Amino acid sequence: MAVQLDPAVWYTHADLAIALSGIPDRREESYQVARTTVLLGPEESGAHFAVGLVASACYHWELAEKAYLRAAAIDPNNAAVHNNLALVRAHLDRPTDAWSGFRTALRSEPGLKVASSNIERHSNNLLLRASATLMVSWLILSIMAAGQVGSGLAGSAGGIVSRFIVGVIAAVIAGSIVWPPIRS
Repeated sequence: MAVQLDPAVWYTHADLAIALSGIPDRREESYQVARTTVLLGPEESGAHFAVGLVASACYHWELAEKAYLRAAAIDPNNAAVHNNLALVRAHLDRPTDAWSGFRTALRSEPGLKVASSNIERHSNNLLLRASATLMVSWLILSIMAAGQVGSGLAGSAGGIVSRFIVGVIAAVIAGSIVWPPIRS
């Protein structure tokens, strides 16, 4: 094993940590090995990148983000670092940060196909999120408008039902306007 041959070199620990992270039962152990990588090579972008990879494999998204941010601070033009940082931010439910990170990766390395495909996939997710927000907004506005129009219908129960029906119709109309561009 390389770590036994040269235990003072950061990248031997990085290789071991990445290999262990591929084994589900040893992922937590891999994270501890990855931390040793940073202790041995704190000024190495690759050491922090390895910690980010392993933390991601362990679903420790906040730790992965910190590791990738350190790697990016050391090597700001590393497209792989920015791509992986963007993936982590997508997992942290920050789609606009993710999209921006993928663009940064592409600026660093214009031919990076993985970043291009991630932009496409996450842009679609961002559009879906925006369209869902738009539909909910239409629904709320429609219910409010129906309340003004339908307030004289058969008591309060009829008014609520008419508001709901108008809201559903508005959501369907909004959906038919918003969804076709997303499907194409």
